[in-house]
Amino acid sequence: MAKKNEKQNGTATMAQSDIVAIAAYMAGAAKKRVDMEDIAVKANEIAPGRFTWRKYKEQIDLELIYKHLWDLTKPDHGSYVTGTKNEGWMLTLAGTTFAEKTVETVERMNLGKVRLTKADEQRMKRDRVRMLSEPAYKKVAEGRAVEVTVPEAERFFRLDDYVVGQARERKLAQTENAFHDDPKLSLAVANAAQLVRSKK
Repeated sequence: MAKKNEKQNGTATMAQSDIVAIAAYMAGAAKKRVDMEDIAVKANEIAPGRFTWRKYKEQIDLELIYKHLWDLTKPDHGSYVTGTKNEGWMLTLAGTTFAEKTVETVERMNLGKVRLTKADEQRMKRDRVRMLSEPAYKKVAEGRAVEVTVPEAERFFRLDDYVVGQARERKLAQTENAFHDDPKLSLAVANAAQLVRSKK
């Protein structure tokens, strides 16, 4: 029965790593860090049986899920994911874009975009209003993107010298995922993110 479902929703021929990326999206990884077990459950919902043990079909193989998540952090797998077992996993902008385009092929689940909680919606609205008032946005809107400075770009993302490494990248990815298709903010977000990442 599982194979029939997989053929119906297109997951029978879909690469396992792609399914894991979609599962991460479904679990909310475009907005926040998500635990591997939550991603595993979603992956098994999308493609029943493809991520379970051979002998005990009801048991999801977490090591297999981890392998695909780790692979998805690498450039040759699209750099779709960032994270670790301990910290959780989050989609990059590339991963979110891929998932948004591909999730529609999983017909059985009748999926759409992940719904935000009221608190997340309010936070995004506040962030949007704040970013629209930042110099980094105004310069891009006026066609002066080349004049945006690194400190302005960091302020745009609410970053300081204490936010470093993975925490800094997560903050960037979170904002990119949230506003990459915003008609007003998308260019400013892309420009500021490039500047922040270019900082040595």
